[in-house]
Amino acid sequence: MRATRQRWINLFADYNVRIELVYLEQLISQLQAQNRQRREPVPRRVLERLLGKLEPPTITEAHALTVDST
Repeated sequence: MRATRQRWINLFADYNVRIELVYLEQLISQLQAQNRQRREPVPRRVLERLLGKLEPPTITEAHALTVDST
């Protein structure tokens, strides 16, 4: 989520460091399959709510952005 990333980005920016975000995205069907294999799966409604909050990063948040969709 953008707000969570922003806290870390602000901290790193205070130290004048170069910020590079790497965003790894997986197919929802793969996430659901992995979840079913967990010893204690996350309830479907909870997983859907979390996925709905997902905000992929943009280049405006860092010096560099790498996106990998599998």
